[in-house]
Amino acid sequence: MGIKFIVKTTPPGPPVLECPQLTNNNGYIEVFVWNDSLYENGLINPGEGVVEDATVTLYNSSMLPIATSTTDPSGIVLFTTVLSGTYYIEVEKIAYSPTLKGVGANPLSNSHINVGTGITDAIVFNDSSGTHYTNAGLVI
Repeated sequence: MGIKFIVKTTPPGPPVLECPQLTNNNGYIEVFVWNDSLYENGLINPGEGVVEDATVTLYNSSMLPIATSTTDPSGIVLFTTVLSGTYYIEVEKIAYSPTLKGVGANPLSNSHINVGTGITDAIVFNDSSGTHYTNAGLVI
């Protein structure tokens, strides 16, 4: 679990996340949601659990919802058959709020949702053969 992307800063505006190209036939977005209440540091740490039944919404580039699901007992949602385009991911759970975003140098172990909105920066698929992994830390 984790994220695989290249961060491009294209002022003005937030960073754009570009997905690497893999060799499967469909694009996938996998979201991992964990409970960061133990340390509240924006990083996935040993001993922190997952958040089951969090609502995860996939938006298109116009911020219109195109798919919604809830995390499974492993804290994961998988959106399949994602076509080329720009997307945003929102993560919500009653009584929880987003933890710190982008802490540390390793994007494989930090949260990618914005604290104020619970929504990621733009995620750009160049074609439909990529897989994008994103993490979302929540605190009570």
